[in-house]
Amino acid sequence: MPREIHNRRFESMQLIGVYAAEVREGNVQLDPAERSEFGWYPFEQALSMVHFRVLKEGLRSTLEYITGVSVPAKELQLL
Repeated sequence: MPREIHNRRFESMQLIGVYAAEVREGNVQLDPAERSEFGWYPFEQALSMVHFRVLKEGLRSTLEYITGVSVPAKELQLL
């Protein structure tokens, strides 16, 4: 879900993509060219680790609409 922010460094508005995924089974493979590091964390710990408002909002939306409900809305599911 894209989030709009004002980037003070460039003095312009920018769209940042915020994505979330749930993995129930299997081994996740990440492309090292796209990520320098990663980790899997419970919600509260992840929330305390990010500092940008847009990322905190993305985590809260994921909990509210996807992982925190028994059945997420069909339009929020890839399957």
